[in-house]
Amino acid sequence: MSFAARLTRTPIPYEPERGADAAALFGGLPPEVREVIAGAAGSSPYLDGLLLRERDWAEAALAGTPEDALAAELAAVAALEGDALSAAIRRVMDGHSVVDEEMTSKLIAAVRSSASPEPAIAIGAAQPMGHGAHAASLVSLSPRETDIMRAIGGGASNKEIARALGIAESTVKIHVQHVLRKFEVGSRVQLAVIAHATGLEP
Repeated sequence: MSFAARLTRTPIPYEPERGADAAALFGGLPPEVREVIAGAAGSSPYLDGLLLRERDWAEAALAGTPEDALAAELAAVAALEGDALSAAIRRVMDGHSVVDEEMTSKLIAAVRSSASPEPAIAIGAAQPMGHGAHAASLVSLSPRETDIMRAIGGGASNKEIARALGIAESTVKIHVQHVLRKFEVGSRVQLAVIAHATGLEP
């Protein structure tokens, strides 16, 4: 259930003009969500500034479900434990992807060099959807999700995608989560395989 569908009450902005200015920045969101943004920003200069600073992330997060937003933040570390988690934290602190980019690149390179004429079908056990369903899911992608899917097909990390598209890395994570859900797969490597199989590459 989306954010908009779960709203039961809306804050009244103390400064309506400031709230209206903030809500205008989120024109792509449902009216109910924009009302909440107006109430929050119009009642707190801090929240107004936070919404402005995190606009890309907030717009992507609020367009989906709370579960998608949370999953996007947790997905990269969900399977990591012990030393692997420590190493991932160090990589993030250094500005790199949580997942070792060299390993991801190797996996994608292996897919590209595969002799199988139907990569998406060859790994059928890892992907519940068929080749035709992948094509249908491609059509359902938004322009931004298509850009991100294409970049994943080229082996780009979230940080590289964010830099190329001029958006926050946290926003990229949310879009990636949306794309994973649409294709019903669990990893970006599987998305790269699908991108390769359907010709959606840089």
